[in-house]
Amino acid sequence: MTHSKSLLARFMRGLASFVLAQRLLAIVLILAVSATLMSGLARLGFDTSPESFFLEGADVIEDWYAFKDKYQSDEFSFIVVTPPSVNPAFVQDLEGFAAKLEDIDGVDRVTALHNVRSITGGDDILDVGDYLHSGLSPAEVAERLEKAPAHPYYRGLFVNDRGTQFGVLVETVSTFSNADKEGFTQAVRAVLAQPEYAAWNGIAIGAPILDADVQRIVGMESGIFGSITFVLVMAGFFAAFRHRLALVLPPLIACLSIACGLGAMGLWGADAGLLTPIVPSFLISVGLGTAAYQLSDFTTARRKGEPVQKAILDTMEQAGGPALLANITTAGALFAFSGSRVLPVRDVGLSLGIGLMAACLFTLILFPLLANLWGHRIREQPGRAAHSTVLAALANFAISAPRLIALVFAALVAVAIAGVSKLETDYYYLGTFKKDSELFQAHQAANAAIPVSNAIEVLISLGKTDALKDPAALRAVNTIAQQALAAVDQDVPVKAYTLADVVKELSEQTLGSYSIPHSRNTIAQLILLFESSGHDEMERVASPGFDEARLTFLVPSRAYSAYTPLIETIEAEATAVMAEAGYPDATVVVTGVVPMWLEISTFLTETQISSFLMATAVVALVMVLIVRSVVIGLAMAAINVCCVLLVLGFMGHMGIILDPFTILIGAIALGILDDDTIHFARNFLDRRKQGVDLDTALHGTFQSAGKVMGIQTLILVVAFIVYTTGTVQSLATFGFVTTATIFLGLLVEFTVTPALLILLSRGSARRTGKDPVPEADPGSYRPVLEMPDPVRPTQN
Repeated sequence: MTHSKSLLARFMRGLASFVLAQRLLAIVLILAVSATLMSGLARLGFDTSPESFFLEGADVIEDWYAFKDKYQSDEFSFIVVTPPSVNPAFVQDLEGFAAKLEDIDGVDRVTALHNVRSITGGDDILDVGDYLHSGLSPAEVAERLEKAPAHPYYRGLFVNDRGTQFGVLVETVSTFSNADKEGFTQAVRAVLAQPEYAAWNGIAIGAPILDADVQRIVGMESGIFGSITFVLVMAGFFAAFRHRLALVLPPLIACLSIACGLGAMGLWGADAGLLTPIVPSFLISVGLGTAAYQLSDFTTARRKGEPVQKAILDTMEQAGGPALLANITTAGALFAFSGSRVLPVRDVGLSLGIGLMAACLFTLILFPLLANLWGHRIREQPGRAAHSTVLAALANFAISAPRLIALVFAALVAVAIAGVSKLETDYYYLGTFKKDSELFQAHQAANAAIPVSNAIEVLISLGKTDALKDPAALRAVNTIAQQALAAVDQDVPVKAYTLADVVKELSEQTLGSYSIPHSRNTIAQLILLFESSGHDEMERVASPGFDEARLTFLVPSRAYSAYTPLIETIEAEATAVMAEAGYPDATVVVTGVVPMWLEISTFLTETQISSFLMATAVVALVMVLIVRSVVIGLAMAAINVCCVLLVLGFMGHMGIILDPFTILIGAIALGILDDDTIHFARNFLDRRKQGVDLDTALHGTFQSAGKVMGIQTLILVVAFIVYTTGTVQSLATFGFVTTATIFLGLLVEFTVTPALLILLSRGSARRTGKDPVPEADPGSYRPVLEMPDPVRPTQN
């Protein structure tokens, strides 16, 4: 490891010489890499559907596919209408409204109060028809409208408790694509906007509509945030360096790396989704770190009078190696997500890692080319370097109180660890959006009227044809449903619908008792009478052979952890209940969108642990490599890990949950923070190896690397703070926490890192009589460059 840095420095100098000598070949290389990665852009789609979050073959997704093969889909749209008056005329309008909805492409069935199944009869005579059919008189229609809120099936689904608001259930085909969902959503809203229905104040919600809105919002805000970040960051580069290089190199790198990162997703068949807006801003900001340090060293060298080509070679030799290693650590932290079982997290992590390495490669090639083209315009300006009194004060503070800084930092980390223990994972698809957004408000208003947004589906397979006509089996199904409902908090309204409910209603109308009959023959006769009426209701509650029961739990939009007790109760009790009923071989499968989202919480916990550990290992290895000291390298890595723990602890104390957005913060923050540590430690140790005393070396490091770190921090803050203005709450939280992390990281770099370097240097000196720094290679170093004054313009 003794010669690792000099070898890397020589390689970077050789790379710069090769690029300058073989300009055409270097450009061809850039074009080849860009064209290869960008070819995937044409294949890049957009998908926010539930299945897009899971790897192919995952048990949870296979169960869902199997369910859809049998029963179409559990996804539906739901429309809540509030008519000015409820009368027979409204029923006629409702029929016309449903007919127009049925004409929309992809709609399988529309059910509302006018055509919901109605069971009447007596003395073994059963009549199954529409509840508000056309043969009723106005008086009978009015009577049925009044009675509807008391009906156990209609209440809370097709009508609210007061009979003032009505629900329309729109079931769509299971093969709905994203384009289909967008067209469907526009068509539904167009029907609601028609003059005869405008007074109903209709609200359309549900999975297909939510997916379409998410696609529209994310697509729009991705472009907005990316554009704003691009303009602000480029303006920041120009303000810092005031030269043509700063106007051309950063935007060129940013555009190429974004296109390559997104194109890489398309190459392996991934789709853009909820997390994709992170990609442009991240690559615009973090991907330009290498350019920032190279522009700093090069402009400083030119203003000190170095010839252009020598300044290029020296800059590549000194800044190229640390920049490459810094990018490797950040990319390593991102590649740590490759093992995630949450597909968008895996895809975005890989895309960011590839885009970041592409940005580094392009910078190392394009910088020598463009600097050689325009570098001669930077004039020699002796004495130009500026001295910052603030940075000098920070250096003095670190020198005077290193132990105090270390103790305070350790205390904060201890408090943070307590917060980390409070971190929870959860996912709430609707909660992804801000509470004051139109999307969130619409769903809340609809759920306040009739709490139906999603479904939890349970399939109980008994393995015997007509088993569900057995009274014991049917009672067991009813018991499972009741136990599940009892497990949910009372403030969470859940509506269950099973074959047992249908049979009890049939029994009430024919036998006068709302209960499950004791005779198998009676149950079979009731089911036969119901099926012979021509109604298809049985398809929703049982398989054609009556060997499998389907239990549907309709739930409002809440954080999905609210339904964990219901699902856990079914998984824990259902098999035992069926065994007690005489069906020990019965199998129980819980599926649907809600259980799938809940499964993501487990995957998120796994991802947080594995990605953080992998990122920590990569950062520690590179730190040891770049400082050529195991002790100092591990100490620097530990500082960054503790800094991330502070952020995670803050999240835990503030109750910020880990979702697919915030799960990225730990590894991404670790990758970002180590860049500053590498450059700060490299600059400090370079000075020490040149024989500079500790205090002077630290002051010089603050005045050089410290200024670049400040500029880089501002660039990162600009890139991530724009997220907080968007509609997506999870993205806003991600932006806020990441911004806080970056500020905290800079504060730590300006206090804890120098304090620890001082303590290690002084401690080693006391033990060995010399500093813990290897002997320098006289041919490997040149004087460390100072940061140019970012205020005064370049004189051309």
